[in-house]
Amino acid sequence: RMGELAGVKLRDDGFVDALAIDDGEELRGDLFVDCTGPAARVRSALDTTWDDWRRWLPCDRVLFADAPPAPEPSPLD
Repeated sequence: RMGELAGVKLRDDGFVDALAIDDGEELRGDLFVDCTGPAARVRSALDTTWDDWRRWLPCDRVLFADAPPAPEPSPLD
């Protein structure tokens, strides 16, 4: 079992250095992808700056949905 996210450690330049896990472990990496949904637990540790990209991306909604798993692909897919 992987521990729960306890915090985000930042470098001096403001980028993510490591993820602190509740068991005391730290996970270091070069790229962190925040998959915590609307909570954005990793992203929210960085800053509160909002970059408005509406000029380039006309979508301003987030949609969540559940679906059954896709069928097993054939060996040639």
